[in-house]
Amino acid sequence: MRTPTREAVRSEEPGFSQTVPRALVHRAAISEVLLTDWLRTDRDEFTVAAQWPRAHAYHTPVGGCHDPLLAAETVRQASMLVSHAGYDVPLGSAFLTRSLSYLVEPDGLRQDDRPLNLVARVSCRPLKLRAGRPREMRTDVTLYRDGEAVGSGHAEFTVVEPAAYARLRPADRIAPADPLAPPVAPGSVGRHRAADVVLAEHPAGEGWLLRADQSHPVLFDHPVDHVPGALLLEAARQAAVLALGPVLPYGMHTVFHHYVEFAGAAVVSAEPEPADGLGLRVQVVQAGRVAALSRVLVRASG
Repeated sequence: MRTPTREAVRSEEPGFSQTVPRALVHRAAISEVLLTDWLRTDRDEFTVAAQWPRAHAYHTPVGGCHDPLLAAETVRQASMLVSHAGYDVPLGSAFLTRSLSYLVEPDGLRQDDRPLNLVARVSCRPLKLRAGRPREMRTDVTLYRDGEAVGSGHAEFTVVEPAAYARLRPADRIAPADPLAPPVAPGSVGRHRAADVVLAEHPAGEGWLLRADQSHPVLFDHPVDHVPGALLLEAARQAAVLALGPVLPYGMHTVFHHYVEFAGAAVVSAEPEPADGLGLRVQVVQAGRVAALSRVLVRASG
């Protein structure tokens, strides 16, 4: 495993023999690290190897395919990896995601009798620099399986170093979490366990309430001071299933406008949106303002 610092351009393909250091992708559990290797191919171009397990504790198969939301997590981890390893962004920095997307070819994610090895081509565009390091960045990612493109995605984010984040989000000013509302029936959102459900009934029937169970070992792999983006993507998926029945979310584009706090009701709503296929517009509203907006593309999962 190469050390997590800038390295010269290399031409070989990355390998799949071990994971990258978990700190580089902001994960506490090694089991949640999807990336296995990386190399720089040009000044702002990288190749990253990823492996998706045949059975994940949370990202379970959908209609015989690997869970498409693993593509979003791969984009997120690859963006953090190249920021730290390729651009010397200090470990411990917070990544404030402004937008995140993925689009996959479901047939390219069909499961077989082994883990899924993917190669990600990552193109970076530093949007703002400070002391030679990216303060704002966009990454565009293309995923390949056996040489064939099976998906793509992007992330756009702001990097905030630890001292600045402590000033931005003082721990003593974060309100305690509200009690969790009872979840909707797990089967209604394509889940088997109540603990994996992130939506609750709205008392007035106006969409659903967001549930953010901080004891969840995957959605809250480590302590954070706000609802993580991965949970908001899962809320969009579960809202789509509630609205349309069993579906496979093969594409999603999410814009994050504000932090979603643990205190105060966050309301999730879904409405149809014209799209190239079957589409939904899912938004999360808290304190009277839209905190996150997702456009979700789905197809039947049968």
